[in-house]
Amino acid sequence: MDFDLSVTARHAQPRVRGHAGKIALTRGPLVYCLESSDNAGLDIFTAQLDPVSLRAEPAPDLLGGIVVLRGQTRAGQPVTAIPYALWGNRGASQMTVWVKEQARPVVKPAG
Repeated sequence: MDFDLSVTARHAQPRVRGHAGKIALTRGPLVYCLESSDNAGLDIFTAQLDPVSLRAEPAPDLLGGIVVLRGQTRAGQPVTAIPYALWGNRGASQMTVWVKEQARPVVKPAG
């Protein structure tokens, strides 16, 4: 098999309102996530990610040797994402797959 291993930001289906303005990060067949243990001092649920800044980097000492995604928020804070399948292996932490890409106003349904 031959997979394209470029880092890609995937948008949610537009009808999923809870994911509006958010992206999921993929590299080849892998989905990545932000885990609080890698992103100390960053609120992973409200940070706005700059997807252009993301790059894949080997992390040989992390979880037996993996490829992480490193980048920054729009405010310039560093961000690290790990493969989703590996989260929760370093103690209690918070995790999210859907990351804010940009601020969008909340639109309340009519009625």
